[in-house]
Amino acid sequence: MNGQFDCFDWSACDSPGTLKKPWSPRKHFSHMRALYDCVIRANLWGMRDTHEQTIYLDATLRPHRSLDQRGFLLVMIAIGGCGFLIGFAFFLAGAWPVAGFCGLEIALVYIAFRLNFRDARRCEHLLMTDDGLHIVRTDPSGTIQHIRLEPSWVTVQMDDPPRHESQLILKSHGQGTEIGRFLQPYERVEVAKALRNAIQRYRTA
Repeated sequence: MNGQFDCFDWSACDSPGTLKKPWSPRKHFSHMRALYDCVIRANLWGMRDTHEQTIYLDATLRPHRSLDQRGFLLVMIAIGGCGFLIGFAFFLAGAWPVAGFCGLEIALVYIAFRLNFRDARRCEHLLMTDDGLHIVRTDPSGTIQHIRLEPSWVTVQMDDPPRHESQLILKSHGQGTEIGRFLQPYERVEVAKALRNAIQRYRTA
């Protein structure tokens, strides 16, 4: 399933592999390397020994964005150019307040795009090894949340076929943890299938 969706970064989903500790998620979170090295290594591995861990699932979920930074620059150049020409034409015609409104509209479009790019920083990293299922969430501000679940007690709940409001929930000991909220419904179904397969391999190992 590697590379099947833009929002997924799959690794070792179809067959178990090995991971030598301590684990460092730099390749997944390069924009916060130092912080992740400190927090994740401490939370996930602590002071355990260095024997090899079997990987049952290693996936990074990210919101899909069709416009990259280069595309954003081209769009802003086009919008800014059109806005400038329209505003300048009205300015020459004596309707100078319109030029100000054109500039305001361009600024609002820019702010909307920047907020959209900021939201795209959120991600969820799912790692299932002999040590358990680890969910590491990062919000747009860079705040990290780490959740550990015991796969033997986890049940995966997801509608199939999915509806738009369908949620992917991991239930354990009566508590529910939602993941992949920012994904499309059909993508959440794929994540649910990968989780069920990984949990099955974990239980039979």
